[in-house]
Amino acid sequence: MVVFFVMGNLLDGVAFADPVPTIHAVSEGGNWNNASTWVEERVPDGGDVVEINGTVRLNISSTVAGLVVNSGSILEENGSSSVNRLTVNGDVLNNGTIQDYANSSNSTHYRFYMNVSGNITNNGVWRNYRTYAIWPEVENADYYEFDITNQDIVQVSGTSYDISDYLHNDELQDTTHYWQIRAIVGGTPTDWSELKSIIVHYHVAIQARPMAYAFEIVEVGDQSPPQPFTIANTGNLDLNIGTINLTGADAAEFLITSDNCSSQLITPTNSCTVVLVFAPNTTGGKNANLIIPSNAPETLEIAIVGGGLPGQAQLFAPSGTTNTNQPTFTWRAVDTATWYRLSVTDATEQTTQWEYTAEEPLGDAFWQVQTANDLGEGLWSNTLSFRVETLSGVLQLSAADYNVNEGDGYVTITVTRTGGNVNTVSIDYATTDDTAIAGNDYSEAQGTLNWDDG
Repeated sequence: MVVFFVMGNLLDGVAFADPVPTIHAVSEGGNWNNASTWVEERVPDGGDVVEINGTVRLNISSTVAGLVVNSGSILEENGSSSVNRLTVNGDVLNNGTIQDYANSSNSTHYRFYMNVSGNITNNGVWRNYRTYAIWPEVENADYYEFDITNQDIVQVSGTSYDISDYLHNDELQDTTHYWQIRAIVGGTPTDWSELKSIIVHYHVAIQARPMAYAFEIVEVGDQSPPQPFTIANTGNLDLNIGTINLTGADAAEFLITSDNCSSQLITPTNSCTVVLVFAPNTTGGKNANLIIPSNAPETLEIAIVGGGLPGQAQLFAPSGTTNTNQPTFTWRAVDTATWYRLSVTDATEQTTQWEYTAEEPLGDAFWQVQTANDLGEGLWSNTLSFRVETLSGVLQLSAADYNVNEGDGYVTITVTRTGGNVNTVSIDYATTDDTAIAGNDYSEAQGTLNWDDG
């Protein structure tokens, strides 16, 4: 037998481990067990990190590798007749809402249980029925000792501990707690586990839907159909809204016909509505801003246009991680738009319009598109982010084992580079004896394989 070795000499950035896949909920949300709820068109499993958008209802018990709830999004129990439990064998980042079924009574049928083995960061609202810290079972353990910040060590018979109070307690604002676990086996304690954190950040946050709107053309003197705008408290403290008003050169061309938000206190996860109409006094494109002052860190502004100005473009790519600092930007065409303005802010905080080439190749970038036509400039799109990581790629053998029979003459071993081609990469190879002896049974081989940049 001849053993073939692939040795070090890999440049930084070459990886052999597959990344943990992320499953994204569509913006409309849906039921957890429905493939159409997920952009990837499959139901998440234990190997996936899950990213929640919209409102997703847990209608089955499920296990995942990580969880992210985005701002303005909701993960809740679906109100079925069975108790559903979500187990996260990894970290949880909540920027939205995790809760029992929204219309729940005291019935246990509507209670949402979570198990989490990793770090928890809660920037949103976390008010499900119970959340437990969990850990793997240790063979022959008599019991476990659970140690959490500012609490005496607790003896636990199973492999979970209720940490709900650290997530639900308003008095624990802007705090970080750490927990660890060890087993007692035959009266002897094992080493403490790695520290895990529970970070709770309380803050005021506000969100509007839609964040921009294009009214259709109406005749001078007429009014458009009413358009409601929902103002939501997406933080975990009370939201105090001031007096809502219209600003801009064409503010008089739009009317607020209903307002149940001004001077109101909106509690977390709740919302109110403002209704506008477009009532032009003259022809042509019109634009204004709906201003929503509040105790949130930034004043919310909703961009509105009318009179034929185009609406928002939907952005497609780049998004996520890209392997080039000169990506192709793609968005859905808007029927009434005849040209577009592209704006990109790269990792150096350089903002470029029309054309884009990043001076700094690595880091986070943000981009958006403004529509326009002969009547004037339309709406800016929502912002989409991407991360430039010039990847060297992954090197992989064509097979795990190679068999050579006596008299075959030679064997071909193929190493391929996939998933990136930035930077030069080299890898050394060599044969070494096993049952076969170099010089007697086979010809020794060694050398270096090289891949050029690009």
